Amino acid sequence: MRGLVLHDQAGRRYAAGKPPLPHRLLPGGSTTVVYRRRDGTAVRSATMTVNAAGFRGPLPADGDPRIVCIGDSHTFGFGVDDGEPWPRRLEDALHALGVERAEVLNLGVGGYESPHELVRLRDDAFVHAPDIVVWQWFVNDLQMPAAARPRTGWAARLKRWTSPWNGGAAALRRHSVVADHVLQAMHASLDHGADQIRAAADSLETTDGWAEACSSIRAGRDAAHAHGAEFVVVVFPLLVRDGDSFLSRPIDLRLLAFCEREGIPAIDLAPALPHRESATLRNSAIDYHPSPRCHALAGRAIAAELVETLGERRGR
Repeated sequence: MRGLVLHDQAGRRYAAGKPPLPHRLLPGGSTTVVYRRRDGTAVRSATMTVNAAGFRGPLPADGDPRIVCIGDSHTFGFGVDDGEPWPRRLEDALHALGVERAEVLNLGVGGYESPHELVRLRDDAFVHAPDIVVWQWFVNDLQMPAAARPRTGWAARLKRWTSPWNGGAAALRRHSVVADHVLQAMHASLDHGADQIRAAADSLETTDGWAEACSSIRAGRDAAHAHGAEFVVVVFPLLVRDGDSFLSRPIDLRLLAFCEREGIPAIDLAPALPHRESATLRNSAIDYHPSPRCHALAGRAIAAELVETLGERRGR
């Protein structure tokens, strides 16, 4: 079985969004994703469904406490079955820790960035009267500095040519496993290069993306508190190893420092995720969304942190 794992999709889970949202989840929508090797052999499949209320997972019941999760495709759970996204794993882990009536609602939407997540929070979260809002951060919430992104010239052309998503060098990839891996390594270095991440970390305060992310998180905290809910940020790393940590670590640390200055509780997932085994934490070699294993580890880590928050809340 040659080559890296690709995926194909069937079904529909998005509908047009009302500005400023680029799209929304389609109530009752469903998508099946199948991961295949380049020779067509299926590796695994996953079904992603949207409930009648327009989010993933069971409809609200009578949970106490109720936790609402806001985020992007990492929260929605692209590429994993309906019972596997970390909000579901979080609920399971809380039950195992003795919080038997805990209910976790997954309001994550793929493709959303911090400003979109703030709209999602304000428009859709508080109707469920959450006790805790968990806001998931990921590095693509940033608009990387232009100098850190190959947009034009040879780098942009090489990035497009080596991209497995665009069918780049397809014939060469099909006939050579070595070429397949070399081309993917080249594409990854252009798409998620360490130099790009470090350059972005060095100039965060000058980027619109950083300012928007910080402003959105502050506003999310204020909105949650105004509705009587706790507000917690979860920092999800980019699941690519870089030395003794993850590639996004320089930026993630800056976000954690921002949360500390703002007095916003934050959960750093990096210590709970084995970076040396990053390949097992991703859906595939070219799909950096969290794998079922990663979602399970994240859910348990978040639950361990939230138990203390729940205890403090109930003790007031």
